[in-house]
Amino acid sequence: MDKIHRVGRANKSPFGGSGTRRGTSKTPSKSKYRRGFGVEHKRSSHTKADAARQSGTLCTTVCSYLLALLRDLRNQQPGYGYADFCRDAETVSRRIAAEGLQFATVRLPLLFDGLLGYLESGKSDFPGFKLGKLQHPQFLRGLVAPIYADPTSSLAVKNLKLVYQFCVAFKKLQGTADEKRLSDQLTDFIQTDIDLNYVDWSQEPVRDIARDARKLIGRVVEGLNPFDPDQAQDFRPRPGPGACNTPMKHAHRYRPRVWYDELMSVFNPDEWFKPPFAPPGFITNQIDARKWWEDRPRSLRIGRRSKKATQKYLVADQKPSSRFKFVPKTYEKMRGICIEENEVQWHQQAIRRALYKHIEKHPLTRGYVNFTTQLVNRDLALKGSVSGEWATIDMSSASDRISRKLVAYLFGENKALLKAIEACSTDTVLLPKVKGMHFIDKMPVNKIAPMGSAICFPIMALVHFALIKAILNHSSIARCNTRDVYVYGDDIRPP
Repeated sequence: MDKIHRVGRANKSPFGGSGTRRGTSKTPSKSKYRRGFGVEHKRSSHTKADAARQSGTLCTTVCSYLLALLRDLRNQQPGYGYADFCRDAETVSRRIAAEGLQFATVRLPLLFDGLLGYLESGKSDFPGFKLGKLQHPQFLRGLVAPIYADPTSSLAVKNLKLVYQFCVAFKKLQGTADEKRLSDQLTDFIQTDIDLNYVDWSQEPVRDIARDARKLIGRVVEGLNPFDPDQAQDFRPRPGPGACNTPMKHAHRYRPRVWYDELMSVFNPDEWFKPPFAPPGFITNQIDARKWWEDRPRSLRIGRRSKKATQKYLVADQKPSSRFKFVPKTYEKMRGICIEENEVQWHQQAIRRALYKHIEKHPLTRGYVNFTTQLVNRDLALKGSVSGEWATIDMSSASDRISRKLVAYLFGENKALLKAIEACSTDTVLLPKVKGMHFIDKMPVNKIAPMGSAICFPIMALVHFALIKAILNHSSIARCNTRDVYVYGDDIRPP
């Protein structure tokens, strides 16, 4: 099992298509790439026959690992007979040949989800698998039948672990989705943002829930001020760990590259992003600061010393924009993120750092809202699956559903913090070019912080915590204890 994990995760080339081929450069020339869907696609010089051959080789490799896992299952469980093994091995080979990698990445995980659903509710749902007389799947019958016979026996527990290891072996296999699926995901991203305009808070009990959530967040963030000199150590800026919208080296991210009036008018550059070697107190107002920025010596400028490079990289701009990009998530689905400008990331990291520290130590949220560990939610998920005392809320596109209007209302009792959050929130996103579809190049967004923004995780977690607590306050279920709400980002554990 460890060998399979290393192959699937460490070397993405045979399974995800994102690795580098032996003997080639890790950074191919730009002429070999074209822009599309926010990711870089290499222009393949191979014929369709070569592509089909490579896909067939990948399917053969996955099939070989699944068959090896089946042999391991038989060695681990003597009750898994030779006849059952041969029948299941034939099914794996036949379905991989017919369905491709979808069988390993989609169908098998659904098989285990159906088995968990039966154990929880007594109802069976196994799409794509033939069922036997007892309504359990014929595939892996030698391991599943004892689970149906006596779910609490030690044999059933052991078989359940073995079936889990087999079914989810390639669940997180990364790949590149086709253009149709990427187009659908981009359309959903746009539609989700548009839907934020039609949320009505004037109706009860939504209005009362939002009011209680505002009070709770106001108590949590009370006294948190990014512009207070005494809190400067908590709001310590730094570059982001990932990519920037305008590519630049990590060593160059400690000095500003572009002057954004909207950002610099909130964060005094003399305090937050002071250019190196500048004399103390060189900024008296924003006009003088921008004039110094435009006339600063060449030694303080980043990039090549040519006039063309200076005009390209060192100009002032009114508003920054982020860039939408797809990154690998699973074989059939990509994850959409927004890449921010370096100057925006610098200030976002300061707010993120302070919110993490403050929320995890505040009496109202300490132990309930976590950022540095997911162990609390993991243990509650295990406890809830046994006793049914805890529920799990898993929202789709959770970070894209926190609107600016909602954050402006919920954080309204701390004007200074809200001002800093809104200044670090990019309100336009550069969309990728989509073949066969017509999207605008730059889209105004209603969300406060999409995935990729440093302030996304703490704001999303605190908003979810406050809203769930407010909902439970207005709930008619008497047994709900409103303090028993645990949040890790979009992973929510209510009673």
